[in-house]
Amino acid sequence: MPSDIPEESRRAAALAVRQLSAVAALSSDGVELFIAGSDVPVRVPAGALFALIEVLSHMSRGHGVRVIPVAAELSTRQAPAITPEP
Repeated sequence: MPSDIPEESRRAAALAVRQLSAVAALSSDGVELFIAGSDVPVRVPAGALFALIEVLSHMSRGHGVRVIPVAAELSTRQAPAITPEP
């Protein structure tokens, strides 16, 4: 399946995975990130950091990613209730 993620974005995502993974290994409390052009740090909790690393990892391989809240997932019992009959 062809990727809709440009090669430049894939390379940037791969670099970010390496950099964030190295930083994540140093702290279990999360990190403070600085956005380019800003001197205000953004506090990112460890769980969100690991989710970001996973998203970037998929992007670096050309895979699209969709993030949904756990509460939005359906169980195998719930799915048939909203699936129309053929």
